[in-house]
Amino acid sequence: MNGHAPYTKIISTTCLVFLVAILVVNYSANYSMGFEESSFSILADPVMMGIPWLLIATFLILTWVSSLIRRKCYWWTTAMATGLVVLMAIEHFAPGARGLIVYGLRDRVMQDYGLDGLRRFARDVNQNGLLRDGGGVSHGDISQLSDSEKTAYEELEQKYTFLHWMSGSTSILNYQDNNVVNFEWGGALSGHWGCSITIDGQKNESEIESGSMIVPVSDDIYFYLTPD
Repeated sequence: MNGHAPYTKIISTTCLVFLVAILVVNYSANYSMGFEESSFSILADPVMMGIPWLLIATFLILTWVSSLIRRKCYWWTTAMATGLVVLMAIEHFAPGARGLIVYGLRDRVMQDYGLDGLRRFARDVNQNGLLRDGGGVSHGDISQLSDSEKTAYEELEQKYTFLHWMSGSTSILNYQDNNVVNFEWGGALSGHWGCSITIDGQKNESEIESGSMIVPVSDDIYFYLTPD
């Protein structure tokens, strides 16, 4: 009569373990994208990771309902279903996995360059004229630059390795009255992450995009993540 009980326990427990593992992997992959500046990983994709999570969660619920109907091991599956509810609550109220990209970027850049290195970068970009008249370098494309500007950019790449992370997909942009230098990564449309630095060391009050996540490290420097 209780022959299926051990299998019910194993199935429901395995489901919950896999759900926890998917969340951990997704959070870790997003942080790693920022810290390692590796190419976009399927493990950091909320859709691709969300599909198996939803399927496994559904299977866990069905296992719970089945155990209630059969009156077998329902106390155990109820505990596993409660664990699912707790996971969903954590995922809802805790910062999203996507937000860890900006923390990973902050930790890596601060480890490699620190505040003084970032301020030096902003001054170097300003002095070599790459951002003259609101211009810049988008995704490593220097085809529109003059020969002197190309040389200046190549010198920057040698000095600041983050400019050629992710196969040259970095953008150097300029916001707010030519007083702020930003470097960032991301797709052509939305979902960018990067760093914003004032050239003169004054308080950085530039706005990236409405709804962006801002992580300040000093008055003149902050890291950011724009909405997807």
